[in-house]
Amino acid sequence: MSEQRMYRGKRVDNGEWVKGWYIKFHNIPEDESWIIKDGLYTFDVMLGINEDKPKHLQGCYKVIPESVGQSTGRKTKDDVEIYGGDEIYFIPCGRSGKKRCTGIVYYCNKRSAFCVKGKEWDCQLDFCNNIEITDNPELLQETDR
Repeated sequence: MSEQRMYRGKRVDNGEWVKGWYIKFHNIPEDESWIIKDGLYTFDVMLGINEDKPKHLQGCYKVIPESVGQSTGRKTKDDVEIYGGDEIYFIPCGRSGKKRCTGIVYYCNKRSAFCVKGKEWDCQLDFCNNIEITDNPELLQETDR
């Protein structure tokens, strides 16, 4: 059985994070992104059958496109899901001591894997240990913590 990867994005209407399935259909404008939360959405809205019902009641939320990230299938040391676009602190495999790095998680087509990009390096997420999520994009450098 294949593993389904979920997505998350920040809602346009209230800024809250929503997790679910990312959707793109031919009748959605190219600059819009939508997430179906918890599988509650009915596709009749996209097909034009029930256009009179508000989309949020159908379980479908318009999200900020730049905020959309796919689940990596990995979790932090505090059991928090890691998504593409997250900034993380971590200790790369093979490094000893407390030298930690910071980078942004992204999907690399060439490697067919989630990776982490720092200012002067790039590595696969699978080679990162002791991961924490940070909200400070100015920290894209090696740090001692």
